[in-house]
Amino acid sequence: MILNYIRSSPNLTVFLLVVFGALSKVFMKFQTIPMYNYPQTVNLVINIRNVILTTIVILLNRVKEYMQIRRENIANEHSGEQTNILEYMRSTMRWASNKDIILIGFLDAFTLIMLVFANTYLPGNLVVLLSQVIIPVSLIIDRILKKQHGHDNRKYIGAILIVLGLTVTIASIGAGADKECVAVVNIDENCSFCEDFSDEMSCEKTRDQETGDSLCEWKKDSDTYNGQQHWSFAMVIIGFSTYASTYYKAKFITRTALGDPEQSIAFESPVYFFGWISRWQLVFAVMFTPMFRWVHEPEIDFVDVPSNVGDGFQCLFGTNSIEDTCNPDECGHGALTYINLFLLFNLVYNILVYTVIEVPGSDDVIWFAMTIIIPICNITYNIPGIPDERVPSASNIVSLLLVVGGAVLYRKSEYWDSVFKGLRSRNDNSEISTTDPLLGVSGHDITTVGTLAHCEATRRESISMCVTGF
Repeated sequence: MILNYIRSSPNLTVFLLVVFGALSKVFMKFQTIPMYNYPQTVNLVINIRNVILTTIVILLNRVKEYMQIRRENIANEHSGEQTNILEYMRSTMRWASNKDIILIGFLDAFTLIMLVFANTYLPGNLVVLLSQVIIPVSLIIDRILKKQHGHDNRKYIGAILIVLGLTVTIASIGAGADKECVAVVNIDENCSFCEDFSDEMSCEKTRDQETGDSLCEWKKDSDTYNGQQHWSFAMVIIGFSTYASTYYKAKFITRTALGDPEQSIAFESPVYFFGWISRWQLVFAVMFTPMFRWVHEPEIDFVDVPSNVGDGFQCLFGTNSIEDTCNPDECGHGALTYINLFLLFNLVYNILVYTVIEVPGSDDVIWFAMTIIIPICNITYNIPGIPDERVPSASNIVSLLLVVGGAVLYRKSEYWDSVFKGLRSRNDNSEISTTDPLLGVSGHDITTVGTLAHCEATRRESISMCVTGF
């Protein structure tokens, strides 16, 4: 009943998507702050959560379906119309090991672990902006593959603005940063020692008693800023994997829902679909855990991967394991709280997206909400006292304006024409549609429930929101 009410109220839908979408993105960063040394653990926790929740919902649905079929069989006992319960249950499982499901699980596992590492090593406001790389990436791929023709020129202008904004973002990393006392010898052992010096003279006087070499140097922390630039470019790779994942999801849903009515029975609830994906995603997440030790900062040895993951689970409950390094554990600072809040907000956000995704015009709701989320998240990181607080800079403001402006032009450029046309119609006292225009952005009637996959391109763009929302 609640979900039906949300479907029928466009303004409420936008509000909830903005609130929980922004909270999901912000707490994605917050959870990595106390878990800085354990990104693999964070990734595994998210995947385990997905499997547990989808399994519970699927089991509850199975019980409900079983009881309903039994009642129907009893009612139709004399007519001879009986439904084979086991055959029905098998029909909902026929795609569990489908090669497309496995491929989507692989792509989602790769995308998620990359996003966890990016959120760990990048400032939160940069992650929000850089996640918009999916827009020019999708436009380029569609253009190369010639899957969509006749793009509005404003879509290209919007993509160009986003690229310019992201270029400003990456180029400004480390620009204007103050010099500090940085360890140059035995970095892990001396970084805390060097950080205690706040002026150049005292910093440069530090010497190794045996060799006489300088332990510290007064300079910019170039290693940190170089790492941030590398992860900024890695967000482009995430954009490609996100596109591939959402493309195959949309293609699979469209093919099964429209191709064979008997096969679409498995998609009465999208939980089945994403439940199967989450299982394969967890399998690949476990496989990726030792592989991604090379991108861990600092790199960890293969034999230390299990202990690192184990220490990460201990960190969730406030136990510090890594000390006397450049990034000692701070597990007591809300590690379990942040990760539980992220899991909650992300779950609600995904439910909202897949609740309204079946509604014609829902792509307008989702993309309009997503555009608003960008500045809201950036403003959040400027609030004093907030975790990962950032001081707003001119480059950040310029890049934010470029990215938001590009997103508005790209996502629904054609709808601005309908908005202006509607305003002119009002001035001319013309007949106006009685449908709720979704805050003036969309003229579609969101209250009309449609098929699960009415348009492959629209479905792909809408589904991508759940992936980039991690």
